Amino acid sequence: MTLPEKQLSLVGRKWMYSFNRWKAKKLIPASSPLGIESQQRGRPPIRSGLHRASRYLFAASIELTDVRSESLLSARTTNLGLFGCHVYTTSPFPEDTKVSLRISHGGASFAAFGKVVYSKPNSGMGIAFITIEPRSQAILEKWIASLRNE
Repeated sequence: MTLPEKQLSLVGRKWMYSFNRWKAKKLIPASSPLGIESQQRGRPPIRSGLHRASRYLFAASIELTDVRSESLLSARTTNLGLFGCHVYTTSPFPEDTKVSLRISHGGASFAAFGKVVYSKPNSGMGIAFITIEPRSQAILEKWIASLRNE
């Protein structure tokens, strides 16, 4: 294709139209409207079909508490996205465990409730964010924006 292609997403829908100057090409599924934007500039996202949005390398301290048993785990994140993160630990919580979490980085602290979506012994676990307070949402978006621009 000789002209750059624009990709536009419809708000509230999981479809994206791909247009060039002369005609609409085709309707293709989009994993996330934000994921598309993040691929246009900055640090390249981590590629995976498992995530709803792009994830970026992100090392930070994280404290997770199992909501049911109240057991505490301190570890490090390895990547971060708008909907979750990966936590490196040798003893991860089991899949489907509901957790409260706090990520600390650069003097800011992000708090949320989440769920363990995958767990691999001696490797870590994937956490999907379930509930994020508005103040923490702003911190998360600021971190993601800075990662996109690096």
